[in-house]
Amino acid sequence: MAEFSRWYVVHTYSGYENKVAANLETVVENRKMHDYVLDIQV
Repeated sequence: MAEFSRWYVVHTYSGYENKVAANLETVVENRKMHDYVLDIQV
């Protein structure tokens, strides 16, 4: 699946980066999207 991966950039306000990353991780877990979202970096 990694060969079909793409990079995406999410712009956030300063100080909210970790909160947004945690929220994205929760969404990935709840929607079982582990095959589509390989990594979240701040």
